[in-house]
Amino acid sequence: MLKMLIADDEPVIIRGLQMLIDWAQLGIEICATCENGADALREIFAQSPDLALLDISMPGKTGIEILKALHTAQSRTKVIFISGFQDFSYAHDALSYGAVDYLLKPVKKDDLLRAVEKCLPVQPEHSAPAPASDTGSYSDAFSRVAEMEPASYILAAVQPLGLTARNAMERQLIEFSIFGQLDTLCRQTGQGTAFQKKGQCYLLLVNMTQAQATGWLHEAQTLLEQRTKCKVGFVCSPATAEMSAVPTFTAPCRDACRW
Repeated sequence: MLKMLIADDEPVIIRGLQMLIDWAQLGIEICATCENGADALREIFAQSPDLALLDISMPGKTGIEILKALHTAQSRTKVIFISGFQDFSYAHDALSYGAVDYLLKPVKKDDLLRAVEKCLPVQPEHSAPAPASDTGSYSDAFSRVAEMEPASYILAAVQPLGLTARNAMERQLIEFSIFGQLDTLCRQTGQGTAFQKKGQCYLLLVNMTQAQATGWLHEAQTLLEQRTKCKVGFVCSPATAEMSAVPTFTAPCRDACRW
């Protein structure tokens, strides 16, 4: 039987989700319910549920913060977001980061069933670990670009601009969306990969000259600004043929992009 956790700061929502579907008939046991994000993350680490229904905006920790923590820990728990936000384009784009789906409140039974069914075939009790794209180490990034037979590397730090006027939730959604879209774009074009290190988003671009990287980043910048309505800046390292040199560029690029 699969295990599921439900977390929402509104008890009535939790009760509604418990009653909305015959979970036992689906082979799902509700192992825990939580009313704040800190408790939810603690229970997920303690019980390792197969599925978590998370309100995206909770006290303690937001749903996004929980998902990031699960990715860092390479947790196998699948996440479905629940939200009262009407403009959900940021979180929708961010699904590539690992969330299975998002649902707007009030949650409809058919929508919830469809979202949960996405988890059932791919999340048995002994499922495979989360893909390497969810981790933030240099070795994972290099592993993902190895098949591209890189002859050169360029590191770029990514910085959303003008977020100080937005609230914390909006900032997280934008940053979350930007990372997911950049990672998808890198994979689609075969030009590198995105990864995160200590809260900073980076791109590792391969087989590009400095001019080509600048052009690629300009196109990515335009696309991101269209989708997120937020300006995005990049700071690039010099091109190098030495893989071992890339980690030395992270701090200078990070510091330079914090204007």
